[in-house]
Formats: sequence, C-alpha cells, structure tokens
Amino acid sequence: MLSRLAISNLTPNEKNLIFVNVLIPLLGTLLFNWSLASILFFYWFENVVVGIFNVVKIFKATGTTSTAKFNGKPYSPERNSKRSIAGFFILHYGLFTFIHGTFVAVIFGQPEMTILSFLLSFAFLVFTHWRTYKTEFVDTMEYTKVSPADLFIYPYPRIFILHLVIIFGAFPVLLLGAPLITLCLLIFLKTYVDLRIGRFKIAKLSSFVKQPEAKPTPEAAPRPEDSLSPDHTAHSGQ
Repeated sequence: MLSRLAISNLTPNEKNLIFVNVLIPLLGTLLFNWSLASILFFYWFENVVVGIFNVVKIFKATGTTSTAKFNGKPYSPERNSKRSIAGFFILHYGLFTFIHGTFVAVIFGQPEMTILSFLLSFAFLVFTHWRTYKTEFVDTMEYTKVSPADLFIYPYPRIFILHLVIIFGAFPVLLLGAPLITLCLLIFLKTYVDLRIGRFKIAKLSSFVKQPEAKPTPEAAPRPEDSLSPDHTAHSGQ
C-alpha cells in the first residue's frame, strides 16, 4: 500500500491533499481538541469547497464532446448551456450534500470547533483546492478538453466512496470513545482512499475526452513521368 504511494512518486497536488487531509485534522485534534464530529464536519465541509470549484470549472470548460445525457438526450452545447448545467448541479449536489451533512450531524453529533480553528481550516481548504484548480485544470488547459456535462458528474464517485469509508470507519472510533490512535487511523484511511480515487479520476476524466479522428491524407496524383519504366526512360533519352 505505502510503496505505491511513496512520497517521491506523489505529485505536488497530491502532497497538498495529504497536507489538508492529514495535517489539518491532526493539528485540530492536538491543538484545538477536535472531536470525531469535528473531523467529520471538516471532511463534509471539504465537499462544499469541492462543489464550489466544480461550478467554476463548469463555466470555464470549453470542450464540446461528452458521453453524458440530459433528459435522455446526448449533450449538446447549443441545447445545454453552461448556466443550466451549473444550476442543475448546484441544486442536485447541494441537496445531496445537505442530506449527507444532516445524517452525519444526527449520528455523530455537532462539531466542537473554535472560530479560529474553523477559519484556519477553511482557508487551507480553499487555498489547496484553488491551487489544484489552477495547476491541473487551467495551466494544463484541461478546460479545453473536457465539457461542462462531464464535469457535472465528476465529483460524485469521490463523494460516494470516500464518505462510505469515512462513515463506516467512524463507527469503531465512536464505539471506542474516539481515542487518538483510532482518530489517526481514520484520518490516514481517508487520505489513502482519497489519493487512490484521485489518480483513478484523472485517468477516467481523460477517457471522457474524445480525440478527433485523424483524416486520411489524399494521395498525390501520379505524374506522367512516374509511370514510365526505367527502360522506356533510357530509350527516350537516346
């Protein structure tokens, strides 16, 4: 497990992800006495930041091909505007995030965070995801290859898998009284799964992009002298 995610093989953005997923919850636990509910709230709030940046990506994207469908019809830039896709995403993703946050709050309780720890964690979340947006989406011109329709469904696999891991991993912590070692195991488990999903999503997103088919180059018409045999050419020169 660890050999596949050696530090030397991590991209700069994956190192940022480790910083956000590991150091911030650990520092919150050690310095601000974060509870299990506080860590789960932090991870839930990260979903909000991911959704905000995904809306920005939808408006930035200029790709025109997609395998996605809206109302049973294939995606079309003329029929499906960025505004309509972004609006539907905000409604759908926002409702899902609200229900998930309510579920976490009811099961695990309210977070116990100081205003300072919340503001610091929020600032680090925004900065890290902004940096990922800039380096992986803008600087690489990924926005020219992916369509707004593909970005509509892009965050959901990560959200579903990660929070199944988080919720089922949190129950043992809750039963054991949230000792530090079990909190650390939950943090490292979430981080590892997040890294694996991130690498899979990059490969998956690139498969969405349809490369234009290469058009065969027309063959040049044969010249009259090309059809002459070497013997005929020799005789004609005599």
